[in-house]
Amino acid sequence: LLKSLVDLSKDIPNFPLVRLNAGNLGDLRLHRLTAPIPQGKNEARDVLGDSLEIIVGVGPQTLIVAGGKDADGLLKKVIAQNAQVREKPVRPFEAIVSLLPILKFSQSVKDHPMINSLIASLEQSGSDKITITTEPGSRTSLTRIEVQEGVVKAIGEGAKAAGARFRPPGR
Repeated sequence: LLKSLVDLSKDIPNFPLVRLNAGNLGDLRLHRLTAPIPQGKNEARDVLGDSLEIIVGVGPQTLIVAGGKDADGLLKKVIAQNAQVREKPVRPFEAIVSLLPILKFSQSVKDHPMINSLIASLEQSGSDKITITTEPGSRTSLTRIEVQEGVVKAIGEGAKAAGARFRPPGR
């Protein structure tokens, strides 16, 4: 599939550099996509470095995608953590997102009053996670999305702040 995508991209100007079979890590074959981040995109360069690197590791029963400034380190960390819990059943999909670090990072890139109120609300509640899990069945799957109470309150605070900003004069 990756080779087909690379073949299709040959005619696209400025398409990122793709190296198939760039190495191995355990039973994973590593494929790398590298795209330079243009000058003038300072916020993106601050976050990602001079170029965006994405590593796709493909194994017999595994697909891992890592990206960012230290994609190699992240990939190795995920593999090491998985090796420690090898006997534990693994869900087909599980994502846990903590909003507070994301909002603080966003605020560090560009100051915005609404983000300040969201951060304050989440810091007060102490519950900032959204969890998405998939549980397999014999012929079905069940996907569950859990939103902690602090996130719901922060959304309400954000909606109030947005409503106050866009309220017509005289109301």
